[in-house]
Amino acid sequence: MSKSLFTSKAFWVNCLAMAIEVTGALSGVIPPGALTLVLAGLNVAIRVVTTGPVHVLTRAGNNDECDN
Repeated sequence: MSKSLFTSKAFWVNCLAMAIEVTGALSGVIPPGALTLVLAGLNVAIRVVTTGPVHVLTRAGNNDECDN
């Protein structure tokens, strides 16, 4: 059974990384390219502990699982 995209750790880590990059919140704190390296490592770590797929939308009336 798949889970909602909004409960995915990878989704939120990537959203946070996008927000940091867009706002420049860490410019001057970390060297250029370091965020990319950290994000790649986090994505690999999250993928290792992930046990199932995620879904974005479900069919109408079916909130429990997504058919492929």
